[in-house]
Amino acid sequence: MSTSWTEKDDDQLLEWVEKGRKKGWSLRYLFLSIGQKLQRTPEECFQRWNLLNDQRKWEQIENKLVQLEQIIEDQQAQIDKMKKDLQFYELMLLEEYHLLLRILGEDQKMIRIHQV
Repeated sequence: MSTSWTEKDDDQLLEWVEKGRKKGWSLRYLFLSIGQKLQRTPEECFQRWNLLNDQRKWEQIENKLVQLEQIIEDQQAQIDKMKKDLQFYELMLLEEYHLLLRILGEDQKMIRIHQV
């Protein structure tokens, strides 16, 4: 039974796997070689490498999720600002319609302006 994995073991494992894959080594030979260097079985090394890869992928997903949540918050703030601006412009336009009607001297009883 081997000892528990240290951070140094994990770093070496990841580094050696990356180097071996760049050189085109087969995974079987790669983990056999790494297992000898770390004094572990190839299966242990492979399982640990899979676990570390899964953790790294989840960290990347979590980081991306945080980024996307921030983008959504920013866009929601922009939408809220646009809604307020639109309400302001609608009120201004309504006021201008009323002023225009007064200037034209139209009978205001016959004219309806609908507010949105």
